[in-house]
Amino acid sequence: KYLLGTVALIAMLMTCLGLYGLVGINVASRVREFSVRKVLGADVFSLGKSVSSQFLMILGVALLVSAPLSYWVVQQFFKVIYTYHMPMTYYPVIFAVAMIIVTILLTLSSHLWRVLKNNPVDGLRVE
Repeated sequence: KYLLGTVALIAMLMTCLGLYGLVGINVASRVREFSVRKVLGADVFSLGKSVSSQFLMILGVALLVSAPLSYWVVQQFFKVIYTYHMPMTYYPVIFAVAMIIVTILLTLSSHLWRVLKNNPVDGLRVE
């Protein structure tokens, strides 16, 4: 019981760290672009869209594929392992998807905050 919860927690933490790293690398490689956009008068929405557009699309498709698939796999797992079991509802899958969406939004907003508070002159000086 505790082993599966611990493994799931470690997997989620590793996923969060991987997402944070990917977004961080993307933002760090585009410092000059964001600085030019800020100098030219880009608003918060425009910069947020620029930072998050590719990640939200990829992760949205991944959630649309993985949520029904995970529900089906867990149902099949319960059918094989237990002769008599309680029927599984959609609530655990919905909760997991909600946690993933909150994690994605927190990660993107933290990097967007970092982009917004940086001075555009410093970003343009970096070669």
